[in-house]
Amino acid sequence: MEIIKTKQLFHFKDFPHSVDGSFDNVSPGKWRYRPGNIIFFEMASERETLSFLKLISEVKTNKKLGIISKTIKSDLKNLLKEKEVSYLSIKDELCVFTKEAVIIYQYKNKNNEPGFPYTTLISPKGLEILDVIIRMKNVELEQMNGASFCQKYALSSSKLSQIMKATQSSRLDDLKVWLSKKNLEWWIEAFSVPRTRKGLTPFDSYKKYVFRMDTDKNEFYEKLKLSRGWNDKYGSSGIELLKEEGLLKDKNIYLCLEKDSEMRFLKEFSLIPAGQGIQGGAVCLTFLKKTLKDEVFFSKYFTSTKKCNILRMMWGVQSLDSRIQEVRRDYLRRFLNENK
Repeated sequence: MEIIKTKQLFHFKDFPHSVDGSFDNVSPGKWRYRPGNIIFFEMASERETLSFLKLISEVKTNKKLGIISKTIKSDLKNLLKEKEVSYLSIKDELCVFTKEAVIIYQYKNKNNEPGFPYTTLISPKGLEILDVIIRMKNVELEQMNGASFCQKYALSSSKLSQIMKATQSSRLDDLKVWLSKKNLEWWIEAFSVPRTRKGLTPFDSYKKYVFRMDTDKNEFYEKLKLSRGWNDKYGSSGIELLKEEGLLKDKNIYLCLEKDSEMRFLKEFSLIPAGQGIQGGAVCLTFLKKTLKDEVFFSKYFTSTKKCNILRMMWGVQSLDSRIQEVRRDYLRRFLNENK
């Protein structure tokens, strides 16, 4: 991505969008963006950006605003989107709020490509392995080699080899030490890499449904649990997990369902699409790309009971709601600290 900054003018190579303001093809493979009525401010740091957001929240203005920064972390991007502030992250992304829509363009800058292969770890088979490694004690890992570890927990030996190579770990306990040294920001950054969505479904694209007849939530859950045919077809989403942990108050129920079960599920539980301005709670369904097993909903560390894979659950919480993101960060931090 080639970016040339001048007064109220930005040039983008290979940018085929036309939005509010103007994007003009000034030469083959070269696009020019004139921000129009969006006023952009250059920010030198995250602290400066947060101060800017605080200022505009206190001073009411009808002007469209935007920021420019060399790099913007995923959490800050979510906050900017929530407040409908356009931004240009020179490293990887442009987000413009127009009169009719929001245009987000993500691109690769070869000079800024991360050196670490996040997708080696943040993938279905990778998250299965990381979940078990993090939960195990060092003394347990010291007594096992890769083969016995994978055999005991039914994990992918080829994926473990890739992870060991990527982290330059020679033993399982070395890998645990490597992971324990990664702070919360590293995990948040790893979870935000777009390519990690291959094979995994985030929980932010749910559809809302309500009951045809008056139904108590407890009655719904009871019926769902007693319906044996649904045991392996649905699971709680990461947002529901945060509710169950008492960290989040929300009237809605957040579930994940295998896509091919959609119509049968809606019919059996008398659910219809929610209208605008619904009162009370709704059943929010995320339809998975694959099965619960393929999307590693459950931890393989617990062989006799179904307990969720915390890393996979928190990866899936990609909501733009700053309140949910803050709770997600706190819960993930607690999980990682408790298992060091």
